[in-house]
Amino acid sequence: MFPELVLLEIFSYLSVEEVVLSRRVCKQWNTLIQSDNLWKKLLKKWKDIGLQVDTKPACSAYQTVIKMWQSSKRIGKERWYHDPLPRLWFDYESSLREEESILYHGGTSSNRIYLRLNPCYEFTTKGKDIQDEEIESICQLLWEEFGNNEENPFNIKTHKDAMSHAQYVSRKEVMKDILDHLEPYWLLDGLGLSSYSLDEDGNIDENKSYEEKHSDEEDLEPPTWLSMINHRLPVNLYRQLKALFADKSQHFIDFSMGDGCFNENYQYGHFLYISGTAALYVVEYYDL
Repeated sequence: MFPELVLLEIFSYLSVEEVVLSRRVCKQWNTLIQSDNLWKKLLKKWKDIGLQVDTKPACSAYQTVIKMWQSSKRIGKERWYHDPLPRLWFDYESSLREEESILYHGGTSSNRIYLRLNPCYEFTTKGKDIQDEEIESICQLLWEEFGNNEENPFNIKTHKDAMSHAQYVSRKEVMKDILDHLEPYWLLDGLGLSSYSLDEDGNIDENKSYEEKHSDEEDLEPPTWLSMINHRLPVNLYRQLKALFADKSQHFIDFSMGDGCFNENYQYGHFLYISGTAALYVVEYYDL
């Protein structure tokens, strides 16, 4: 028999699925795998990069991880766990939906955050490499899950089109794009504010003031509307999202999954941002 410490070290290099399947090897492995020693270490790793998950007293670390794994989205060998920031994200998304109904802007947007539970694919360094058979086949799965087949001027109609139009971006660029999606122009206009300013590392520069924007347009909403729209993106939510998304590798890729003008009346965008630890999928529709 292998010592337990040696087995735990070996298991730490396997995916959750492979570890669970290893329970069938023998009673010793089955008992060890269902203990909390391995899973607490894995949960700590995920929490260290921003995951928010409540471990109930009656629920072991093993049960928590298995529940997350089973409820996650399968992307080839990987599992993407939806909504890793449930408390902060729900509050902000709910307030954004309320503000959409208060200040009708002729459009809508939705954002889905995923934690990559077991990163297997090098999207952030090889995501544009159509010659890499593994990456190309996984990007086809991404297209089937997130792609948009509607007609658009960029002719992004297949996963290969999305790969060729993808861009490797810096930490500041990707966080600025994400910030622009999370704080739509109509929200900032309603608040009379400009977008947050970011430093080179993608952190919000709190030393800079955010003066109100002024306009002479006749169609400005009455001041009473402005007082009802007061939920800009909380700084602490942005920080946790950045911690989850902007990993130490500093490699990021932006897939345009069919963006452009749908017709003369609507503008839409489908974007998938991927880092080494997480992914953000954004869908936007706006009246022109």
